[in-house]
Amino acid sequence: MRAHYARCVRAAYLVLRDREAAEDVVQGAFARIPEGIGSFDEARPFGPWFSKTVVNDAVKAASRRERTVSFYQGDAEELISRVADPSRGPQEAAEDSETRRRVWGALEQLPPAQRAVIVQRYYLGMTEAEMAGSASGLLDAIFQDKLPGGDAVDLGQKLDLTQTANGMRVTLEWAYADQSSVVVGYTIEELEEDRQALGYPTRLEPSLEQEMVLTDGSGARLQNAEGPEWSGSDEDVPVVAVFEAGEGTEVGERERFRLEAPIGARLMVPPETTGPEASGPADDDLPYQVETGDPFVFDFEVPVRAAPTVQVDQKVEAGGVTLTLDRVIDSPARPEAVFCFEPPDDEREWYIRDLTGGSSIVPNEDNCRAYVLRSGLERRSTLTVTRIEGIPRPGTFRNDKEGNQKVRTIRGPWTFEFEVPER
Repeated sequence: MRAHYARCVRAAYLVLRDREAAEDVVQGAFARIPEGIGSFDEARPFGPWFSKTVVNDAVKAASRRERTVSFYQGDAEELISRVADPSRGPQEAAEDSETRRRVWGALEQLPPAQRAVIVQRYYLGMTEAEMAGSASGLLDAIFQDKLPGGDAVDLGQKLDLTQTANGMRVTLEWAYADQSSVVVGYTIEELEEDRQALGYPTRLEPSLEQEMVLTDGSGARLQNAEGPEWSGSDEDVPVVAVFEAGEGTEVGERERFRLEAPIGARLMVPPETTGPEASGPADDDLPYQVETGDPFVFDFEVPVRAAPTVQVDQKVEAGGVTLTLDRVIDSPARPEAVFCFEPPDDEREWYIRDLTGGSSIVPNEDNCRAYVLRSGLERRSTLTVTRIEGIPRPGTFRNDKEGNQKVRTIRGPWTFEFEVPER
């Protein structure tokens, strides 16, 4: 489940323009999996099915909100401000600003369902030019949030292992391993001119039908923790994926791994071929991707670095609730902080909100949550939680409308200060 969380939150955010609402939508979708699992085709991958559920829920939530609330939120401008290159002159900067203003102004006018189409098309790898004409890199910049792997990109071992087959070249650029995580980065290069499938041009990307698989030297399959993620618009930017290290991983040893990377070809269907007045086939009649052959297989060996687990066990009380920072995992690939607390009630699923420096939530043991940290830990670190929030459990209240009104918030802050040994 953890492999899909951050990606779905970003997709929901692009529809809702509200990070908290996006997290609520994704958490609600996770909670309703047992109710909707009957519609899941086990012959197909989980990811696209769950993503579609999240986007549909985001559309419904946005439709309710926008009856009374303006779509545009001020933080959208902050997110896309990175489009402008600070080295460019005043004229170019002014043009970038005007482009952003026009594009966001246009997106404001779209109904949520049409915004969802844009999110789905881009998030599946289409460039902004292929989706919406000239957008001056706007949509691409939204996804320039840090790819999985964090500092492991710089600490990883350069591999440059290349294989060519079926008109494409895949290069395993680098890999990193520590006691907590294993990170791989590879690029996909199209060698075939005008590749087509079912009469449409295609774009190469990680397969959605077959899973990327990483096994260790013992043959044990490692759990995918995050990714694969990629920019969707630049074949020079590696696809990056993070896996949980195996239990027998030992620091200082060189560990052998095998990566199986399946590649799919995304059908680039022009918008005019879909919709009620389209002359071409309906979008539902076309596959998401077509497979391009067997996965690319790479055998490689990298040293295992230390990723110290610091047992903090620090308790802070605020608002009648005691939060415990149980431990932090100082992995350059995936630093995490594990918080534990007793739920204030049993009618809601409780989550930590507004964790400074925190990002996606990773399911953990009972009454505990692991939070991936957006940046590495400092020697002296401080983490602050400003509030916790309880989301009504399915079936607890009579209907969704009433349930939404019964979201419960308890405010802190809870501040934790601790030291992390040098690596």
